[in-house]
Amino acid sequence: MSNLKSPKIAKNEDKTENELRSKLFRKCLLRYISYERRCRKMEAYLELRRYSRYRTVPIFYLSEQLAHCNSKELKDWFKTFRMKEDSLSREEFFHFHYIIFYPDDIAEDFMSAWKWIKRRSAGIKKIVCRSWKRMLQNPKNNGILIDGDVYFDCR
Repeated sequence: MSNLKSPKIAKNEDKTENELRSKLFRKCLLRYISYERRCRKMEAYLELRRYSRYRTVPIFYLSEQLAHCNSKELKDWFKTFRMKEDSLSREEFFHFHYIIFYPDDIAEDFMSAWKWIKRRSAGIKKIVCRSWKRMLQNPKNNGILIDGDVYFDCR
């Protein structure tokens, strides 16, 4: 019986799952709208027919397809979509001879890097604090010798 979750906890988990799913759904649609705009720009530049090269679909078809997906399926779709988006970025770089960058790409990469840094720094902070406490609690080592003759008291 202890394995069963209380209805209150299950309801909160469903709520967070739905919130996560709706955020991912919105993120997928917004990124796809940006991608479709970039594809139109490339097709106009290369003088191609619409939907001929990049095989984009109108946004209402995509929203119907993604509306019934759960959060794991949306994450998988977004991973495959990133590959398409990266290939488009390489092609834009090749055809347009000026610097192109999209703030969404930079912000997303920065946020993932920042999360990684925060996780790593939290562990390092704990290690440093423990070592300083241990060093200060040691009665033999109450201070630090700096530059040979300056003694710094750590108490």
